[in-house]
Amino acid sequence: MIISERIFCVMEQKNITQLELSRRTGIATSNISDWKKKKTNPKADCLLSICDALEITPEQLLTGKGIDPEYKDADMDYEVTRSDIKILKQIQKDFENEYISLTDIAKYRNDNNPRFIIQNWMRNRNTVEFLAVWEELHNPDFNRVQFEAVRSEAGLNRFVMTPTKWIEQTNAIGIVSKAGRYGGGTYAHSDIAMAFATWISPEFQLYIMKDYRRLKQDENSRFSLDWNLNRALSKVNYRIHTDAVKENLIPPELTPEQIAYTYASEADLLNVALFGQTAKQWKNNNPGKKGNVRDDANLNQLLVLANMESYNAILIEQGKSQSERLILLRNLAIRQMDTLVSINLSAVSALPGGDM
Repeated sequence: MIISERIFCVMEQKNITQLELSRRTGIATSNISDWKKKKTNPKADCLLSICDALEITPEQLLTGKGIDPEYKDADMDYEVTRSDIKILKQIQKDFENEYISLTDIAKYRNDNNPRFIIQNWMRNRNTVEFLAVWEELHNPDFNRVQFEAVRSEAGLNRFVMTPTKWIEQTNAIGIVSKAGRYGGGTYAHSDIAMAFATWISPEFQLYIMKDYRRLKQDENSRFSLDWNLNRALSKVNYRIHTDAVKENLIPPELTPEQIAYTYASEADLLNVALFGQTAKQWKNNNPGKKGNVRDDANLNQLLVLANMESYNAILIEQGKSQSERLILLRNLAIRQMDTLVSINLSAVSALPGGDM
């Protein structure tokens, strides 16, 4: 027995009609009828709902155990277990996460007949070629020969393409057509859904372009999570550090200009101790870079900088002169940078709670 034959066998045993199975699963009666007439099987994403409707296990449906009179345990190379059921459910979950309803997107343009919007999109030659490229990248069973026949017709006035036709002719997996009143419609992988949405809405296309530029900028390491955490830590410590400057180095009678100069001097003290140059010197040496010397720092330098700012605040409270602090901070920077460089940071992730 094939899967569809087992389905009808169970339906007969439990007096479940095709109409009732359709009601329980949301699968169109025409599709159920086709399984019987054409001896075809339902799609994988329907199997769990069919099992629930017939009150059988996936193991029974897939192997025939307890259904097929010719079933023999010895003939089976495997047995469907609870873990297999979890895998089937995970497949369904992955489908829901990765595939987006084109029908819902098409309602943006035509709420009454969204399928016509999808068909018009698929008539476009550029669309057909885009779908083919996606399939070639993700689908080893993509029927390239049939695609060439489709492409030769694409763009002509007589050319008509529907999701179902595309799937049947090319063995496509990027687009899925689901039957049923609830949850039915045309679904597509998120890559394809985004292409469809940009075709429907110029505003969405502009949004995607803008977001792409943002993501490209975020590829810079200074926007990584580790960088931001340590940059934030440096800023917190800098607040502690500047509070110490304010309390110990800045008399009340100083002018705002003098206060600003003192802050800048302390910041540059740290810059010289760690980077070997002031902020202005770095800017002059790197005219093409945005931000400042600290924005250009790597992860190790940011970690050391955070410690230096806290240490400098302590030195200020101890009344150390700027020249004394510069030497002490420079020694601290050298020791800590040497230590960080020598550490195998990959070993940190192996510690309990080391994954970040």
